[in-house]
Amino acid sequence: MSKARKHVALNTLNNFPEPDADNVVVQVVESRGTNQLLVKFPSGDTTLALVPSKFLKKIWMKRGDYVLVRPVHGDDNRNSKVLAVIEHVLYKEQIKHIKSAGLWPAEFDDVKQAEKTKPDDSYLPDDDLFVNNNRANCYLQDSEEEEEEEE
Repeated sequence: MSKARKHVALNTLNNFPEPDADNVVVQVVESRGTNQLLVKFPSGDTTLALVPSKFLKKIWMKRGDYVLVRPVHGDDNRNSKVLAVIEHVLYKEQIKHIKSAGLWPAEFDDVKQAEKTKPDDSYLPDDDLFVNNNRANCYLQDSEEEEEEEE
């Protein structure tokens, strides 16, 4: 592991940041390229967030993860769609720490409860199964029909 960015992974795993006036906890909705993510604020608003180059190819974020972002304000970003910069990626231990401090947004607690109470999709009727159109359909005839044809 190179020494140049080794501290990035260590800081992400070992630090326990807390949201304050400058930083907000958001949820990742989807990836929009190499260094942009669509994130959802606790209020329900969505915006693009910039992934700093120090995280690129070192820390990965996927849909549903929580990150700490710094909203970008000012006249310099009037034409930009990117309105936030990711400051920290939150893992289970950091989320537990923020919840114990009472700083976790209540809107995201509801999301987790809804995911846990989601009905089980393991049962699928035969009509809902995927049909592969790339294969020829083979129909087997019953032996009774074959016997009737022989007679």
